[in-house]
Amino acid sequence: MSHHIDQDAGRFRDKIERAAKEGLKRYIEQGSIDILKPHGNILRVPIRRLQIPRFLYGPQDTGGVGQGDGDVGDPFDNTQKGHGKEHGDSGSDPQYGEFTKQEAAAILEQALSLPNLQEKYGGNLQTKKESKYTGIRLTGPESLRHFKRTFKHALKRAIASGEYDPKHPLIIPVREDKRYRSAKQKEFPSTDAVIVYLLDSSGSTEHVLGFMKSVFWWADAFIEKSYENVHRHYLRYDATAYEVSGDKLFGSVSGGGTSIVQGFLLAARIFKKYPEERFNAFLIHGTDGDCSGLEISLDDLAAYHRMNNVLPTLASDTHVQGNILTSYLIPRCSAVLTCEAQASMGMYMFGKRNIAGYYSAALEDLVKQRTALNKKLKWTSYETNALQREPGKKIMKTLLKWFGPE
Repeated sequence: MSHHIDQDAGRFRDKIERAAKEGLKRYIEQGSIDILKPHGNILRVPIRRLQIPRFLYGPQDTGGVGQGDGDVGDPFDNTQKGHGKEHGDSGSDPQYGEFTKQEAAAILEQALSLPNLQEKYGGNLQTKKESKYTGIRLTGPESLRHFKRTFKHALKRAIASGEYDPKHPLIIPVREDKRYRSAKQKEFPSTDAVIVYLLDSSGSTEHVLGFMKSVFWWADAFIEKSYENVHRHYLRYDATAYEVSGDKLFGSVSGGGTSIVQGFLLAARIFKKYPEERFNAFLIHGTDGDCSGLEISLDDLAAYHRMNNVLPTLASDTHVQGNILTSYLIPRCSAVLTCEAQASMGMYMFGKRNIAGYYSAALEDLVKQRTALNKKLKWTSYETNALQREPGKKIMKTLLKWFGPE
């Protein structure tokens, strides 16, 4: 009996898992993934209510066979009526399915038909690993001498030179007959990645932090699914930039100014700690669109150094003239991914021109001049009112722009 019960319980667990996956996929496809509440590495999503298995026959409120009033031989009454509410007048009572980040990312990948990240952003980054000793070479230690290959070559030499005697088949290899096993080097795509999360923490971003948090969570889940070893750094910037722990990235905003270049300089400093030949690099940037100071002039450098006398950590790396985004970050990174929310109009330098516009406008100008950058430079931009309408669809649109097919 217990064997059958175990089978039934297993089928019920499978039913719950299927309902959970269908629920998550349905919310993603409907563009409602903003209602999903991430808690660390576990995601909880409401699913349709499932009835707990119970006895098929008999009154449903008697507690089952062998319970309730009555003696052996009493007639069985199956005419009792339920006392529930009429159809449609009771509130929903959803159950919840729990997913790890990897499971949620796999369902997201299927729902949105996302490509493999190593193929999309991998480039030529490879790591070398030794295979088994499948190669043959002419020199090597005696411990790696390949007996069959050596004997075969010695036999061919003896036959060709007429030294071979079938009646006395004595084969003595000489130095040029010897063959040795060798390990061939094979290259595999690197499975190591480093992600720098860069968040504008100025006062104007206060109302979009929840949206940014959801976007960052899903991006992290999908990148983690694609690479075996992922290193993360969390940066905030206002008038200066600083690194924080992951749980403090979306803390209260500072209310100060905005210096996008300080965030870029700190991100560059972190990326330089990871060898380019080994680590795939991703810069994920959340901003309100203010990119004042994107281009660093000589006058800007002098001003930064004057301020550095007051705040030593402010301009520790501002020895770079020009645009750190184009001179280092874009060439170094596998992808630079930006989400611009509650876009704020600002002034930015592009070449020798002062332009009034959003950060997304600066990126658009950049791609127009260097179209090849479109492969690794991805961004979305939303006005405040647009974010208040179906934010889930905006999250899905951002993920498709960042990770979807071209």
